[in-house]
Amino acid sequence: MIEAKWSVDNERGKGFRLSNDLPLFSEVEIDDYETKLKNFIFESDGKTNEEIRDYGYENSFLPKHSNQILKKLENEIEIVSIDGKDIKGTYLTNKSRQVLIKRKI
Repeated sequence: MIEAKWSVDNERGKGFRLSNDLPLFSEVEIDDYETKLKNFIFESDGKTNEEIRDYGYENSFLPKHSNQILKKLENEIEIVSIDGKDIKGTYLTNKSRQVLIKRKI
């Protein structure tokens, strides 16, 4: 991680110190992304697992971060199979599955 910081930002990476106390993303960033992701899903009739995965990448978050948020929203969302197979998760990292994640009615 330290090498990556240096290669991306020679000036700011110079003062970078790895601390066990600091999370990778600040609470503000995660809270902001949580609000954005929820609005992204709820602004329409839902989004596919692929759309949510790509939206996370566009906002500099990994599928695991989106999954954490979807877990928090589990009482507000439902996952519907598009491909006719049984549903056992959000499938954000599974390109062979197609599900729709939408607001629960």
